Amino acid sequence: MKRIALLALLTLAATVGPAQAMLKPGNAKPAHAPQVFTGAASGIKQTAATLQGSVNPRGLATTYRFDYGKTTTYGLSTPIASAGSGTTAKSVSAQITGLAPGTTYHFRLEATNSAGTTLGKDAHFRTLPRLTIAAKPGRIVFGASTTIRGHLQSETGAGKSIELQANPYPYSGFVTVATTTTDSLGRYAFTGQRPTVITRYRTTTTKAPSATSGTVTVGVRIRLTRTASDTTPAKGQKVTFSGFACPAHVGDLLSLQRHSSTGKWVTVGRTHLVQAAASPTCSNRSSYNVTVAVSKNGTFRTVAAHDADHLAGISARIAIKVH
Repeated sequence: MKRIALLALLTLAATVGPAQAMLKPGNAKPAHAPQVFTGAASGIKQTAATLQGSVNPRGLATTYRFDYGKTTTYGLSTPIASAGSGTTAKSVSAQITGLAPGTTYHFRLEATNSAGTTLGKDAHFRTLPRLTIAAKPGRIVFGASTTIRGHLQSETGAGKSIELQANPYPYSGFVTVATTTTDSLGRYAFTGQRPTVITRYRTTTTKAPSATSGTVTVGVRIRLTRTASDTTPAKGQKVTFSGFACPAHVGDLLSLQRHSSTGKWVTVGRTHLVQAAASPTCSNRSSYNVTVAVSKNGTFRTVAAHDADHLAGISARIAIKVH
């Protein structure tokens, strides 16, 4: 009887054992968190860049995002996107905008599936610096000066050498006309610039970080003086308005204008500029004379026509009171 019982037990074990082994959890395929690789940034601009990397979902539905910021605590993230549920690495990317120029940013790739979250290693890049430029005033009278100033927007912008380049009419090319150094905040200024014709300006760094500003144009007006032969004439009396233009612009149109009751300037006389002798303040100047009869009080000015190298010259106003 003992032999029969033992034999029965052995037979049962042989039948049930393999089935139980198949049901053991250890034989089920385990789930894994995604594999992540933080790549490099590309398309780096002053305020934008594209972050890159790769994600292996390892067979489970997986999402990813990039964390980024000015430090390794990040603080900002791209929108969550799907990496699919494949079993091989998939390239992923995201564009970020609104960045500060000339600034270092850290980033990492983060991916999540039902088995967990994986954080990629930290990587970093620096946005391109920005060099701003402005002219004040943007329009000057011949012989006056303007200031060209701006800002090197970069975390390494202090103490950098900046060149001022000018391209005067007829705009044959930029040449360096001055050099200065940025202050502790990256600001610069070129004072006392006296262009003699309409001139385009730009600035550029001489060393890294490499940056070139946009272009600003400074308009130069013809300097125009004026006098009147009589500022208190009798009604209907003729008054001669005269003056000088610098630079000369010989042959160009000169208009005498009166300020109307509607607020507009109305041309009441015309002549042309003629060559005049040089003066201590202008080596090449012209003169004009234009005569009109004045029948009532009014405010007058003279205007020299503009051309390609200068803006129109506009004299100071002069009041005429009829008695």
